[in-house]
Amino acid sequence: MSFVSLTALVALPGCAPATNPGAGASPVPWTPQAVSTENYESSPTFTPDGREMYYVAADRNFRNYRILRSTCQAGDWSSPQPAPFGLPLPVIEADPFVTHDGRRLYFISSRQAPDREDFDIWHVERGADGAWGPAVRLPEPVNSEHAELLPRVTADGTLYFGSDRPGGYGQSDIYAATEDRPGQWTVRNVGPRSAPWPTITRRTSPGMGRPWFWCRTEAPDRTSTAS
Repeated sequence: MSFVSLTALVALPGCAPATNPGAGASPVPWTPQAVSTENYESSPTFTPDGREMYYVAADRNFRNYRILRSTCQAGDWSSPQPAPFGLPLPVIEADPFVTHDGRRLYFISSRQAPDREDFDIWHVERGADGAWGPAVRLPEPVNSEHAELLPRVTADGTLYFGSDRPGGYGQSDIYAATEDRPGQWTVRNVGPRSAPWPTITRRTSPGMGRPWFWCRTEAPDRTSTAS
């Protein structure tokens, strides 16, 4: 699987909503018993109240990626279960992201072409009853015949994602997409400094923080960050 995740599980105090740690804060290991295992866990995303978490899980060989869900129950995180919108293996799904208002969740899936691991961006909407609706695949030009990864959305609705589609500056570039009208999207490459591989971290709470990108800007053996 051509998949890289640079976002690890980070500390969330208890089951309370995350707070802004401030500039220069150091990462703190976070190992809730029900969530952290001998396998691979990564890329957590939380609902705005901090009481529902979706994240990527895989085996110790970094295979069989899927999205799991855990909730705050009696002050601790529950035993994770497959996301209610997910499909079973051999479909691979990853990179969940809950929008700042908690009404939409983006993720990537190979469900449209599991034999090729052609990852496209999908989303689900939360209904009035709190349940997620059916998964909807984003149209072109957001999705393409090549892989799309790591969808992340800013408060103004801009969708950032990575793709190895032709015409980019590196092995995989960062793209920004805006929905001009329902179902009508405009996509642009954010520029050569985003090549060849991106990851974008989620803001800890609505209105706080900004996207950060991992990118390679000079020689192939040098990695740097840009924001």
